[in-house]
Amino acid sequence: MARIKSAELEKENGMLIWSFDVAQPGRKEVTEVWVDATTGKITAVDVETPIGEKKEAAEHKVKKWLSR
Repeated sequence: MARIKSAELEKENGMLIWSFDVAQPGRKEVTEVWVDATTGKITAVDVETPIGEKKEAAEHKVKKWLSR
């Protein structure tokens, strides 16, 4: 059974979205699902490898630091 690793409300491309990271037992990949916060429709699905997920986390930290 899959489980949600994280959920975050964020703005992407000018849209307010929910971003969910979903993990499946026995798999290293994480599926990222974007849901439009206004309509509830899925707008994107992307499978991320552990290396890609680390890179995205590092980029997110840099953006957060630069926005101060």
